[in-house]
Amino acid sequence: MLPNGDFEVGPKPSDMKGTQVLNKNAIPSWELTGFVPTKPSDLGLVVKAFRLELLV
Repeated sequence: MLPNGDFEVGPKPSDMKGTQVLNKNAIPSWELTGFVPTKPSDLGLVVKAFRLELLV
């Protein structure tokens, strides 16, 4: 199980510009690269499209 794997904890409003996540560490327990459009919902943070990479 990944920490914050379902994006239950989203970014702070200060790390957002509209639906764009600005800070690569804005989503707790994740590091982002590139543009990540998001859609806030009652069920947590919904990431529209992303590529998941796990570095072990």
